Amino acid sequence: MRLAFYLLLTLSLTAGLYAQQPQVAVLPQYGRILKHTPEFAFEIPDYSYGIGLEWNYQTTGRHAWQHQQGFPMLGATVLYYDLGSEVLGRAVGILPHFTYALFPSGRWRGEVKCGSGVAYLTHPFDALTNPTNNAIGSHLNNITFIALGLHHRVARHHRLGIDGSFTHLSSGAASIPNYGLNIPAAQLTYRYDFKPIARSQYTRYSTFAKPPHRITADVYGALAFRRVLPAGGPRYAVYQLRADVGYQFSPYSRLFGGVEYEYSEAAAAFAAHVNQFGSAAANSDVGHRPAAFVGYEWKLGRWIGMTNYLGYYLRQNPYLANAQWYNRLAARVFLPPIGQPRTAFYLEVALKSHLSTADYISLGMGARIWGE
Repeated sequence: MRLAFYLLLTLSLTAGLYAQQPQVAVLPQYGRILKHTPEFAFEIPDYSYGIGLEWNYQTTGRHAWQHQQGFPMLGATVLYYDLGSEVLGRAVGILPHFTYALFPSGRWRGEVKCGSGVAYLTHPFDALTNPTNNAIGSHLNNITFIALGLHHRVARHHRLGIDGSFTHLSSGAASIPNYGLNIPAAQLTYRYDFKPIARSQYTRYSTFAKPPHRITADVYGALAFRRVLPAGGPRYAVYQLRADVGYQFSPYSRLFGGVEYEYSEAAAAFAAHVNQFGSAAANSDVGHRPAAFVGYEWKLGRWIGMTNYLGYYLRQNPYLANAQWYNRLAARVFLPPIGQPRTAFYLEVALKSHLSTADYISLGMGARIWGE
C-alpha cells in the first residue's frame, strides 16, 4: 500500500512534464527540526541541512490548461538531508512538484512551490540499535515540501532566490513509531534557464473551453492500513466511503463538498480487547467515524488532478485521533470517460493528517458520475 502510494503519486505528478522550457536549479537549505510533540525520545539537533538538485519545465501556453492554470512550472527535485544527529541519520528523496509565480513583474517574481514524493531515511527506529528514534519507524517514507520565496533574474539565463521552506517526513502510520519530522528551513536557489522566454511571449487564449456541466457528483471508496503501538504491533485496515457534489469553474478547477464515512478496525479491536462496552456489537461500533468536508481540485491537463480538502468529524471518538479537524492531500489519475451519462473513473492516493501528524496513506478509486 505504501509503495503503491509513493509510485502513483510520483508518476502522477511527473506525468505533466512535457512543456517547452527546461531549467535546472541548486537548492541549499539550512533549518532546525520542530519539536511538534513532547513525546520525542531524542534531543532535537541544533541544525539540519540539505541540498536539492531540481529539474523544471516552464509551461508557456502550449495547451489551453496551462494558461487557465496560470502557467505553472512543473518539475522534480532530488533532495539530500543531513538531519543533524546519528539517531535521525540522513534522508534522500525525490519530489515531483509544481511552482506558481505570485507576482511576475520584470526581473522579480514571487514563487510558491508544493511537492510530495518518496524518501529513504538511513536511521529509522530499531528496538535494539536505535530505540530513541520514535519519529521515524521505517526506511521508506513520504516527503512533502512547500516553499515560498522571492526570485530575481540577474542575467538572461540566471536567476537567484531566497525561500522559506517546510519539509515533512513520515510513513503515514504504515509503520510505528510515526511522530514524523517537520523541518522549517531557509533556502537559497540558483536556477539556470536553458531557453529563457519572456512571460509576455507565452501563448494566451482569448476564450477557454467550458466544462460540459457546471455541477459534478463523485463517489469514492478507499482502503488504508495503519499500525498501532507498540512498535511492531499489528496492522489494521481503515475503510472509506465518500460522496461529494461540486461546482466546476473550468474543466481544470472545481470546488466541492460532501460527506465521508470511515471505519477503523484498530479502534474496534481495542474496544473488543478490553470489552469496553460489554457486547461485540457495541465494541465494533467504536470504529465508525462520519465526517463532512470541503475541498478544491485543480488539474494539470486532462488526466492529472490534485485535491486538498479540510474535513470535520461529526462524531468524536476517544479511541481515534484526539482532533476535530483533518486535512487530506491527494493526487488523482483520471481514465477516459465512458458510458452515458459520461462517467470518469480515477485512481487516487491520499495522505490524511491532523495538523502536523500524519494519520494514514490511502489508495482508492472514484467515479465522477455526473459532470463529464
